Amino acid sequence: MRHGDYLLGVNFNKKQLQYCNVVAFNYNSKLIVKRLIGLPGDQVNIVGEDIWINNNYKLPMNFSQFKSKESIEIITAHDSVSVLGDNSNNSLDSRKIGSIPIEDIKFRIIFNISRFRVI
Repeated sequence: MRHGDYLLGVNFNKKQLQYCNVVAFNYNSKLIVKRLIGLPGDQVNIVGEDIWINNNYKLPMNFSQFKSKESIEIITAHDSVSVLGDNSNNSLDSRKIGSIPIEDIKFRIIFNISRFRVI
């Protein structure tokens, strides 16, 4: 996804959130789009290009754009989720703003209309 893309989002049951979903949420009166990397109560560890959940599950995503020289830990609050931008070296996400309250999530993004691709 790129700035200015047109995306198709759907309402959904927030109890059905899954790792790697792309979600749109409110932050400082703006609608922000990021990839979900942590569910309520998760401990998320980012090590190099890998994202580990609760030290025993590696997310099946390629985060090759993100190369951290140091380990980053994010503790997801029990009523929130953690998110990471696909352009994670230049992204306002849970590493900077912490957990996102589930109630602030407005849509699950399912299609990038600008690029005609399913997300």
